[in-house]
Amino acid sequence: MRSNLFKEFDLISEKHWKQQIQFDLAGKDFNSEVNWTSYEGINVKPFFTDKYKSVNTFFVPENWNISQEIYLTKESKSNKEIKKLITQEVYDITINIHKKNINLDILFDDIDLTYINIYFKVEDLDDLILSKLNEYAKENKSLFHLDHDLLGDYLSNGNWKTNYKDEVNRFKKILKTITHFKSVIQLKSSNFQEAGANIVQQISYSMCQANEYINLFGTNIIKQLNFEIAVGSNYFFEIAKIQAFRILWKTISNSYRIPINNLHIIAIPTSRNKTIYDYNNNLIRSTSECMAAILGGANSVKNFNYDSIYKNRNEFSKRIAINQLLILKHESHIDKVKNPISGSYYISYLVDEFSKKSFKLFKELDCKSGFLDHLKNGTIQRKVKENASKEQTNYNSKLEILVGSNCYANMDEKMKHQLEINPFPTKESKKTFIEPLIKKRLAAESEKTRIGNE
Repeated sequence: MRSNLFKEFDLISEKHWKQQIQFDLAGKDFNSEVNWTSYEGINVKPFFTDKYKSVNTFFVPENWNISQEIYLTKESKSNKEIKKLITQEVYDITINIHKKNINLDILFDDIDLTYINIYFKVEDLDDLILSKLNEYAKENKSLFHLDHDLLGDYLSNGNWKTNYKDEVNRFKKILKTITHFKSVIQLKSSNFQEAGANIVQQISYSMCQANEYINLFGTNIIKQLNFEIAVGSNYFFEIAKIQAFRILWKTISNSYRIPINNLHIIAIPTSRNKTIYDYNNNLIRSTSECMAAILGGANSVKNFNYDSIYKNRNEFSKRIAINQLLILKHESHIDKVKNPISGSYYISYLVDEFSKKSFKLFKELDCKSGFLDHLKNGTIQRKVKENASKEQTNYNSKLEILVGSNCYANMDEKMKHQLEINPFPTKESKKTFIEPLIKKRLAAESEKTRIGNE
């Protein structure tokens, strides 16, 4: 029913809009001038009407958390670091553990863990540490999570650390140990995005991977699985992508009669479009990506240092990364409107298109074989490389623009002597069981050439 506020305005049909645009184009072709087709094969038009209202129900959490990552050193020092992050409203914290013995009482002294989510990356999944963490979670009602992606690590490295059977059996034993963890798998969908997969591929391949986890570890894993999603620069597409992830996982989990309506999503800005030259532009890129993640309905957003490609971790960049999110939360107020995307016919159209295309691809892959078999025969890697090649070609020909890199570059800028870490990592040449999925920045090769010429 139309509001009285708009009753004096006539409804304009889709046909009338198109006629007006064709008139304004003065003889130019409508399809070639104002329509465009995305990497996913989605036709984007210049306008959308209520005809494109989504058939799906969108889910956006009531609030979202700021997330950060730390490396455990001395327990008392890390305790202070965690407390400082909490004062900055960081309520999701990932802790990297690379030591055998940990005093948890010192590490978490005077910290209320009933509302702070702690994600643990434990080197070699040390049994003793995991057992201690589980007991601590039980006694203190802590919100502990395991940040581990067994299949994602295999995909990235091309090899199992030992062998398939041993690692699967070991993880089954670990699942029996960490019974008081809130989640036990953090599926890195970011692996696909940062290697060059398009959005439909990101969603469908991630769902194939999640389905493989169910086959390996049973349906109980459905409630203990989170998704880490890398957010790119195509703003409205990325907003829609997050909703499509939710819709597809609800569909797949429902097929096991354990419907997940509120999939937990951790969003990160992609590294694929980040640059060394004019690196301050990375601040704008990541802010836009964080905004898309929030509007799309991520549960938490983990921002990275804007200079992390070439510089060691530092307090200044870390503070800026957190402040970007604090500004979005407290100054931009973008979380004050409940479900702001529900009124956009354009986003509705994209959500439905991504959902349909991704589910179709998922079913095609699932009918033919399992996720591990597709990795073994190279189907997934080949398709990702094909799309990555298209993106790279468009970057090289300046159809895909990175400001300050392939367009509007400051050729007087010198970066060679500012590099603190290698911005062009290469995988060591070794025999692998499957072809690994390699993350790569679009600007990497051109930057490497430019630095070599300084």
